[in-house]
Amino acid sequence: MLMNKVVDGKEITMGTLIFQVDASATRLSSEVTRGELHALWTFNRSGSEMTGTLKRLPDGAVIRHNQLEKKDR
Repeated sequence: MLMNKVVDGKEITMGTLIFQVDASATRLSSEVTRGELHALWTFNRSGSEMTGTLKRLPDGAVIRHNQLEKKDR
């Protein structure tokens, strides 16, 4: 998954992560280590929407919540 963010109305690429996908393709997870940060991204898909969290490991503190919706172009 290509991870981007929007800053001042401009999309900036943060990097690419490899996710493990469950058999029903509704849950995705990716463990990340960047410098001192060790964390776990988890996304749950339902229809055209995905919700996700980034949790710091090993304590599980939530660092970020994401809510995504696929829109037709």
